Amino acid sequence: MEITRFISLITKKILIVLLSGIVMSAICWTYISTTAQSVFESAATIMVEVRNDEINSITYDDIITAQYLSKTYGEILRSNKILGMVISDLNLSASESELLNNVSIKVVEDTQIIKIRVRSEGSTLAANIANQFARSLINYTTRVMNLDNVRIIDSAQPPTEPVWPNYSFTAIIGFFAGCICGVGIILFLELKTPAGKIPLQPSPGNKSEGMAP
Repeated sequence: MEITRFISLITKKILIVLLSGIVMSAICWTYISTTAQSVFESAATIMVEVRNDEINSITYDDIITAQYLSKTYGEILRSNKILGMVISDLNLSASESELLNNVSIKVVEDTQIIKIRVRSEGSTLAANIANQFARSLINYTTRVMNLDNVRIIDSAQPPTEPVWPNYSFTAIIGFFAGCICGVGIILFLELKTPAGKIPLQPSPGNKSEGMAP
């Protein structure tokens, strides 16, 4: 099928394409809204401070040391020790691995900042878990490492909107998927009947023998 014929065909049947998109978009939106569980995300931000008895004598090496400590603390936050502390303090029913799957620990490059992001089906619970991670790290480094150099910069707040499901995105994807299906149906029906095919009829002047004039 030539490209011009294809464009002409789709243009003539554009209403079918658009209707397919609208129907599929409505189906996807309805399915997501009735079956998907809302997921909320909340984040806490902590900083590893530069510790020095004489604040005016902080050197570049002190800052580099704090940045390396940030990476170490990031790994500690992912450890079963901290995960177990969070689960125990908040009376969570999740296991360490299940909790870790819903937590993102990111050490901001070339800084002393660590961001703790938590996803949960509950808005308040997501914020509580993120804040508890920060508090657990502070308790651990104070008791076990005898260090007091972690500060909470931003406490996690309960989000007002879920990060999933994204209804607008789902509806748009459904619309385009429906349009593609509509185009496919049109092409299938077009190719099923070859172009130029006409009913077989006897040619004038070439009548079958034995037929009455």
